[in-house]
Parts: sequence; C-alpha cells; structure tokens
Amino acid sequence: MIAIKTVIVLVLVSLGIAPRGCLSEHIPIKEIKQNRLEIPAMKQQLIEQYGKNTVVFPNSVAMDEEVHHLFPVPRKNSVGTNDLDNAITFLELGDESVRRHIIARDFLEEVSGDYKFGFTPVFSQDEIVYTQTRGMVCINAKTGKANLYDLCGIQEQIGGIAVIDPAKKLFVTELLRPLAPDYERFLQVIQPVTEDSVKVIGEVAAGMKKFDYGSPWFVYQGKLFVCDDSVPTIKCFDATLTPATHILTETFKKENWRLLGISEIDVHPTMPFALLLARGKDPALSESRSDLSPQEKKAVIESLAKAGPFLWILRWDIADPQKQLVPLVTHKTSLLPGIQAEGSKYDSEKFVQISSFDFSPDGRWLVYRDNSRLNNTPGSNPEIAGPDFVAVPIDKKYPYFLGKPIILGPVLRKYEKPVATAWATDPTTFVVSDGQVLYWWNLEKLPRG
Repeated sequence: MIAIKTVIVLVLVSLGIAPRGCLSEHIPIKEIKQNRLEIPAMKQQLIEQYGKNTVVFPNSVAMDEEVHHLFPVPRKNSVGTNDLDNAITFLELGDESVRRHIIARDFLEEVSGDYKFGFTPVFSQDEIVYTQTRGMVCINAKTGKANLYDLCGIQEQIGGIAVIDPAKKLFVTELLRPLAPDYERFLQVIQPVTEDSVKVIGEVAAGMKKFDYGSPWFVYQGKLFVCDDSVPTIKCFDATLTPATHILTETFKKENWRLLGISEIDVHPTMPFALLLARGKDPALSESRSDLSPQEKKAVIESLAKAGPFLWILRWDIADPQKQLVPLVTHKTSLLPGIQAEGSKYDSEKFVQISSFDFSPDGRWLVYRDNSRLNNTPGSNPEIAGPDFVAVPIDKKYPYFLGKPIILGPVLRKYEKPVATAWATDPTTFVVSDGQVLYWWNLEKLPRG
C-alpha cells in the first residue's frame, strides 16, 4: 500500500459557545495546551511531496462540544451537525475559522444523543431531512420550522434513508424488524402527506442485517437497487417499488458468476461505472486451466473468499464483456497507480485494505479509506488509531476513470479515529470529525494529474 511519512499533529482549539438566541457565531482559531503540549492550530492547507507521494495536511479546528455527526447542507462551503446547542447547525468553513449558523433549535428534547441517524444528500435548497432511530425529521433551512414523523414501532428501527424522487419528496427508508439475533430488513418508499404523517408507497424485503452489516442498497437515477450478496444479484425497482430494468443490472447479470459476494458498491453520480468491494473468483481460473484439478480449483476459490474482498470496477459504457467487470486490486495484483497488492500467494490471509468509497457531489473526486497501517503492517504506528484518507481525481482520460491517489492522511490526534465525514461544496471540500476536532481538505486546490 502507499508508504507515507508518519506525521502526528495534535490540533486543539478553544471555542466559545453561542448564547441562546444567537443565530451566528464566529469561531477564531487559537492555540491551547493539551496533554502538556502547546501545538499551533492548522490554519491553512499544506501540500507536501514525500518521494513519489503527494501528501496534503488539512485545515483544522477543535470544537468546544463533541461533534459525532456531519451531513451535507444546501449552503456553500458548509456542513451540518446536530450535536451543538441542541440544534441543527451549519458549520461554515473558512481558512482560519469556522462560523456557526443555528438553523433550528429545541424542536426535540434531544436533537442529538444515543440514537441511530441517517442523513440524505442535498436534494433541495430549502430542506434538511434525516432519520433518528424510529422517526424522520424535516427542517426548513430558511425558516427553521421542523416537522416530525413517526415511522415505525417501538421494537423497530430505521437504519438509513435516501431520496428517490426529490420533486415528489419520495424517500427510501431502511426498516429493521428484530428477528433474534439479527434483524429482518425491509426497504420502504414513503412520502410526507401532512405535517406529521407519511404515506407508505410500498415495501420490499432486503434480506437480513447482522450487527452492522447488511447487503448494500442504493438509489441511482430515480431507481432503487438492492444487492443480494449471497448469490450475488442486484435487483432494480422504480419509485413505486415495481420491478424495473437498468443497464447497470443488465451488465452485472452477465458477469456476476465471477463474484462470490458484494460488501460495498458505489456508483459514480454522472459517469457509467461503479466500484465494488466483492469476494471474487480468480479470472485466471477458467475451465481451460488443465494444470489444476477440480479439487485444486475449489481450494483456490475458497482461499480467495477467505482472503477478503477485492476492488472491482463495473462499467456499462463498453460492449466487451471482458472489460465490463474488471478486478482493479486483488490480494496479488493492482491495476491502479499508487495502490499495491498485499500478497502474492493464493493462500494469503491478506486482503484489499481500502474501503468506504465516497464520490464527491460533482463527481470529480473519490475519497476512500486506506486501512493498511491499522493491521500490524511493517512500519505501522500504534499511535495511529484511524485510517488514512486518500483522494483520487476522476476523469474519462484515465484507463479506469481513476487518477493517481493523493494522501490526505489520518485524523491527527493520537489514538483517535474518524467518527463522521461529509462533503461541502463550492468549493468541493472533504470534512472529517474525530469527535473533538474538525479537519477539512479543499480538493479544488489539489493537482489532478
């Protein structure tokens, strides 16, 4: 994987608290002492070259209250949180400051807390919509008015939310019904019809959810896609949950025999491709392999499944089946610049250590997590508890749309991990919280290769 110079910077900043009724507060970056060390705040984004690797150090600021949730908002250069002042707050990012704008306050006894939250992407310039364990909250970002909706019973939970038709305000919610020791999972399309009630348009079963894992589902081009990673298959539904077709599922259907299961799938917002983390059969193990017996082939495939998921690209802009589903990174090969394979043997216990792919809203960037330094790899630093974030420029000129990775790095406090991420726009900025400190990288300042 990518080798970078370990840099651990402790960034802590003293912030003020907005008084009740104050709708905007300017928070300057300062210096404070923590753990008997005085370290200056990161006031500007720095780009350094370490050998062949480009490393970018973020802007950062510490908050006076913990921030465990971030979400995108319809305001430029800002992200939202529900963790401050019992309110929905927009955090406007500056080069040397963060300005807090309180949008709605005290509409619930606990706006944040020990709940399961799901946040939608930006779909309206006026509304913020999210789920909170068993309900949904819709907030007018201009007036601060909040509408609250009960979505399920006391034994059930809402695991996530997406927007399938912004014009009609149709949402997809993930409904979890207990079936010990796991959950049955259903996807519902709902529509608010009054200020406190919703209409259920339809419901489809989506398999089981075990602990925090369930087969992926996503919304793309006004359709709902549901993966079954035990087959694997991808089913498609329209906004009324009527079975539908899409070139994505038709392309996948031709090549799914090569996969053993999907753990993650991320579709580019405008270009005709998706990235998959999936356990796969080695493409070299075809029926023409006369040097392996059927038992040996079976043993190799089982070891590959044990090794963990590989990174694949699925594309539907070309007709050649051999190029529609391609393994980009496996435990022994890599087709991407700056990403090395982790092993060289079929029985390797190593696996692809990149995950959590996240395309920017404009589609020009991909950010993912590189976990290689967290798995007892040579040179790993025990003070680094979280992954490195890596940014990749997206462009049609690259063979697989993906350019050279640029290292953003981990959260910079010792032993801390990222707890939330979100995109800001205008400019395109990736924002991370480790619970106490915010870090952000303006990707429009980075080279695109």
